[in-house]
Amino acid sequence: MADTDQEIANHTLAMLQGLRRELAAVLDNQARDRELLHRLQERVQAGFEGVSADLREIRGDIAALDIKSVTYKNDILAVLRRLDQVAPLSDTRT
Repeated sequence: MADTDQEIANHTLAMLQGLRRELAAVLDNQARDRELLHRLQERVQAGFEGVSADLREIRGDIAALDIKSVTYKNDILAVLRRLDQVAPLSDTRT
C-alpha cells in the first residue's frame, strides 16, 4: 500500500511539474505578447503624432494662403478703385 501511495504521489508530482512547465510557457508567451503590443502602441502613437504635426503644418499653410488671397483681393479692389477715379466708366449712350 505504501508503494501504491508513493506511485500515486510520483504521478501526481510529475503531472504537476508538467502543468508548471506549461504555465511557465504560457506566461512567457503572454510577456512577449505584452511587449509586442507595447511596441506597437508606441509606433502607432508616434505615427499619430507625426500626422498631427503634419495637420498643424497644413492648417498653417491654409491660413497663410487665405491671408494671401484676401491681400490679393484687396489689392485688386484698390487698383479698380484707382482706375475708377482716374478714368470713370464712360456712358456709351450717345
